[in-house]
Amino acid sequence: MQGHPGTGKSSIATSLAQELASTSILGAQFFCRRGESAAHSAQTLWRLIALGLVQTQPMFAQALCSTFAEASPNVSALSIADLFNSIIAKPFAALTAITTPIVVIIDVLDEFGGLDSLSPARKELITSLKFWERLPPQFKLFVTTRDQADVTSLLHFKSVTTLTLEVNQDPTSQTSLDIRHYFEHHSNRIACRYRSLPTPWPPAADLDLLTTRAAGLFIWASTIVKLVELRPSALHAELLPRIRSGSLVKSGDTDALYRTLLAAAFPQYQLHPLFAVVFGAIIAAYTPLTRTALCHLLALDQIEVEEICQGLQPVLDSKSVLTFHHQSFVDFVLSKDCSGTFHCVVEQHQITMLNACLAIVNGPQVHFDMAKMESSYLIHDDIPGLKERVPKYIRYTSHGLIWHLQASLPHLEDTDLKDILGRLRFFLECKLLFWLELVCLEDVFSVVSRELRLLIRAYKNKLDCTLPLLQDTLSFLNTLVGPIHWSYPHIYISALPFAPLKSFVAQNFRSNLQRCVKATGMQDTWSHGLVIYAGGAVYAISFSPDGHQIVTGSDEKRVQVWDVESGAAIREPLLGHEDSINSVSFSPDGLHIVSGSSDKTLRVWEAVFWG
Repeated sequence: MQGHPGTGKSSIATSLAQELASTSILGAQFFCRRGESAAHSAQTLWRLIALGLVQTQPMFAQALCSTFAEASPNVSALSIADLFNSIIAKPFAALTAITTPIVVIIDVLDEFGGLDSLSPARKELITSLKFWERLPPQFKLFVTTRDQADVTSLLHFKSVTTLTLEVNQDPTSQTSLDIRHYFEHHSNRIACRYRSLPTPWPPAADLDLLTTRAAGLFIWASTIVKLVELRPSALHAELLPRIRSGSLVKSGDTDALYRTLLAAAFPQYQLHPLFAVVFGAIIAAYTPLTRTALCHLLALDQIEVEEICQGLQPVLDSKSVLTFHHQSFVDFVLSKDCSGTFHCVVEQHQITMLNACLAIVNGPQVHFDMAKMESSYLIHDDIPGLKERVPKYIRYTSHGLIWHLQASLPHLEDTDLKDILGRLRFFLECKLLFWLELVCLEDVFSVVSRELRLLIRAYKNKLDCTLPLLQDTLSFLNTLVGPIHWSYPHIYISALPFAPLKSFVAQNFRSNLQRCVKATGMQDTWSHGLVIYAGGAVYAISFSPDGHQIVTGSDEKRVQVWDVESGAAIREPLLGHEDSINSVSFSPDGLHIVSGSSDKTLRVWEAVFWG
């Protein structure tokens, strides 16, 4: 189901989920939120969908357990295709006795992947959704989205039925009745809280006018309600007069409504810059921030930020973390033609967030042993609340620094770029290992490593003197992640001593540590090759025709496929041989793998799920 923002897609999805849950047809639901999606991935979505199916469908839970009993894959290392196969497709395929529908709901798909519709996470999810067509027809997928090119590419399959909610057509009588009931319900609640309001409040004629002007747009109606809940006097003092005078004459005009809201909340022009800072930080953050964390991160006055959040209350959810209720408000502020003096340029705020992250990692807040871990003999999970010992705004830089650097580099002028690179060099030379403590605590090694690799590849010509330092940091992460992933003291105890003698990390940081293990016989530089720990003796190896994958055969009777660039296992092990594997090879088209074993058998495997 696709439609303009505010046409009620999420309301319909929510109502559908409630209706299906009452009949046990609902399998799982996932509501994408742009403010949170930067921290999500397609892997996360399908793992949560699988969890929802386990909780609502006992037979699916049994099938999933059987799948894992046959082979226990390292789920975090699987490609999206193999993950979908392992935790969605195989369990569903085993449910041959089920003939009634099971429905999975994914709401506001267009908000997945953050502001960048071309983000790798967004592309990965769109690709994985296409796998659903291979499932038996009784397993249904219901998706809501705005009309966007990458999403509508899904609609070309024969099995897809599309419903479009039009904004310019006259609303149906049922839609208008629903909105009228919505206004009545919330008006009664407001009237109960404010005893001085006349009865009935507001008059039926005013409710009729509001219903007409909503033009079937639930977001228009809900924003009016939130504004009136905050200030009941605004209904008759500001909103209805504007509607009658023609300021909000266009039915369903959310832009005019947002302009009215902002003008009423921030009548003084001098507040506009602070509004821009707060708004920009909320939409630029890679994961939603609390009000306190945002204030610390950007060194803002908490009272002033509280005032901004109060003014934005009709469109802002600030109960725990700061997120906007609806994407239409974000689109409004990002459009200069619509928002005027309240206009914000998201790229500028990415740079602001980058500056904030650099100020923190280069400041006194980031130092040795920030969480004061009791012993290097313990792992993070042994100590409840260990991560929370470090304030949220400091931990934000673990991922935020690389995230905002990557988003800011294309938009930096020469002078600003020189300043940023100078501060980045100071960070790499003085604070790198302390920052890695945060990466460990937040458990974002794979994400940071991937984005650092993308950063180096995309902006090699802009990184100047920091390029070799960043490349050395990436080698340190990829090669020595094993010792430090579970316990950050081993950055200094187990990883640093084994860094190559002439590497930047070793030369810059070893001399600062006393009583550190001194390893001898180490190589001088990082190996040009990639170190992959296969977990057993490797007897056979072969590259895929495109050079992107490696397949190995081992004495542990398993065939394993690896990613050439990262060294990660990219699918579950291929099990079936009863003795060690002595030969492996890809087919010339890369679609199959053949393996030969001491058990005197050859086996042919699919190299990629569904080709």
